[in-house]
Amino acid sequence: MALQFRRGTNTDRLTITPAVGEPLYTTDTQLLYVGDGITAGGNLVSHVSSVNGLTGAVSLNSDLIPGGSHNLYFTNTLANDSVGQMIASGTLNGLTVSYNSTTHAITMSTVSNIQAGTTNSLAYYASNGTTLSPSSSIQWTEGGNNLNITNGNYSSISNYSGAQSLTFSTYANNALGNSLAFRKARGTNITPSALLSGDTVQYLNFQAYNGTSFENVAQLIVNTVGTVTSSIVPAEIKFYTNDAATGAAMPRLTLSGLNSPASSVTIGPSSTTDIGSGSLIIRQSNISSSTLAPLIISNYNSDTNGAAITMRKYRGTFLSYTPVLQNDVLAQISGKGYDGTSTSYAAQIQVIADGSVSTNIVPGAISFLTANNSGTLTQALKLDHSQTAYFGVNTANSIVSILGNGTSGTATITSNVTTGTANLFAGVTGSVNIGGITWTGANNTALIINNGGLQFSSASSVAAAGTNQGTATQLYADNNFITSGTGGVVLPAATTGREVSVTNNTGASINVYPQGTHTIESGSAGVPTVLPNLATISLMAKSGNNWWTIQPVYNGGTGVSITQSANGSVTWSIGQAVSTSSNVTFANISRAGLDITPANYITVSSSTTYALSTSVTDNILLVTTTALTATLTFPPSPVDGQRVKFSVTTNTVTLALTAGPTLVGTFAGSVTAPTTFTYVYRLSNTTWYRV
Repeated sequence: MALQFRRGTNTDRLTITPAVGEPLYTTDTQLLYVGDGITAGGNLVSHVSSVNGLTGAVSLNSDLIPGGSHNLYFTNTLANDSVGQMIASGTLNGLTVSYNSTTHAITMSTVSNIQAGTTNSLAYYASNGTTLSPSSSIQWTEGGNNLNITNGNYSSISNYSGAQSLTFSTYANNALGNSLAFRKARGTNITPSALLSGDTVQYLNFQAYNGTSFENVAQLIVNTVGTVTSSIVPAEIKFYTNDAATGAAMPRLTLSGLNSPASSVTIGPSSTTDIGSGSLIIRQSNISSSTLAPLIISNYNSDTNGAAITMRKYRGTFLSYTPVLQNDVLAQISGKGYDGTSTSYAAQIQVIADGSVSTNIVPGAISFLTANNSGTLTQALKLDHSQTAYFGVNTANSIVSILGNGTSGTATITSNVTTGTANLFAGVTGSVNIGGITWTGANNTALIINNGGLQFSSASSVAAAGTNQGTATQLYADNNFITSGTGGVVLPAATTGREVSVTNNTGASINVYPQGTHTIESGSAGVPTVLPNLATISLMAKSGNNWWTIQPVYNGGTGVSITQSANGSVTWSIGQAVSTSSNVTFANISRAGLDITPANYITVSSSTTYALSTSVTDNILLVTTTALTATLTFPPSPVDGQRVKFSVTTNTVTLALTAGPTLVGTFAGSVTAPTTFTYVYRLSNTTWYRV
């Protein structure tokens, strides 16, 4: 329950005479009165009329109150004033201190360090005046102002390890933090001036005690590089560590902004040599082992992928780039050597855009270049986007060497082509020399390597022309297809051993001329041979000026002549007598007026198995004595219509057949001489029928 005085408005109070000691409170003027039993309204309880001479409403937090000699009253402001007056009283040795009681600013100016202090000083030192008390801290709290040390040194000494010696803390409700700045200017702090190229901005030293003194073991140095302007100060950062052998500080890593925005990174000794735009430079010193690689990139995973290096090329600028174009060099790796003046290129590998560039497609090529005796990088090998290899360049001095294992080794060119053709020197128009043999080719001529050996061959389709040797079409290839035109063609030069074929598919006969005064067979110099339509002539150069036919598909006048009709049938004729000493062999041709049949002679001298010929129709069994048994084996893989004929010409013999073939009309049993058996093979039911 609240204790309340008698109360009312000031008008009500004047109508009341309170008893002695009775309090009376006016609710409208908020004043307190005490009655004496006589005075109407009672007597007012008085306010403080003045404070140290000040009358009226006096604010106790005002600086209008003069300081006193004792603590009868004390305000926050007076407390600040007291600290300021105490500091200004000169209790700190070595400081010149002044205090402004209006702005409450403390100003300390001196060139000396704080040497000693007493209780209630800015800093409290132990009794010896040399070390800071472990239980005391210096705290500087002043928003927007700095604690400056001019021409002095800040030193933090710790008698224990594992702790933070310097801490910078930021507390703010935004994304920004504070910074630690090292600044350098030429001139003075009153009139600073700009730095010059090569000036050191600041050092950050790491020192170790060597038993006698503290010495630098590592450094971080910031230098200016290039011209300093009002808006640009190009710089580099160098990281040094001491050399283990000499103790000298050696630069290990340099980050340079000399070619900004494409700066360079140098690992190793610092130098301006070879620094290009956006370079990573690695330098080594006194490294003699090839196994000590200056750059090692390792990859640790559980798949098939290894470590990777990717070099990329853009056109345009860093902020606005465009696609590369054909023939742009996308990446390159170079080897250089010091020539006494500078470093020069010895070899280079280039990756080149080798075709039209489109989305997700950049056709590529790899070019290998080596420096010649003039120091010029020259292409030695190029692998293009079609996986074709080019050795050398389009000059007369392109060389390909295939080296074996020493003088006793084997140099080999291999190909997995088994049914096609492996072509070398395609498109040669000059000469090719192999083992001392020179071959001159042109117009897609090539070198073909076959299973049976080495031969030069090429193919070309041309049109016949002209009416004589001088106006006819000149041939260059080894295999020539005459597909159109009328008139004739001229053979290449008759290089000894060269083979050339000409196929006529023009629809009419053409003339095939030898070159110059060369001859065909035993004909006259420059005289052509006539090649019918759909016919082919194949020739070999017997000497340097004479061609001989391999297949005599031509009209020679006398000797052998072959004509071929439009339906492809070929008619052979021999226009000269064949003597009894001639050895003429024909296979699978129709014969008219000439019966020359080869025979296979089999001597039957014991009872055993004898195989009939697989290539010759007639088999003659020469039985040497009686009472023998000859077991015959028919051809193992006959074709439809193939004939087999065998005859017993001497002595009686018992004939038998090996297991396998099916015969209609057998010959088993004793056979007397002379007896002949002829069989024809029918493929549809794999049966031999006796004729």
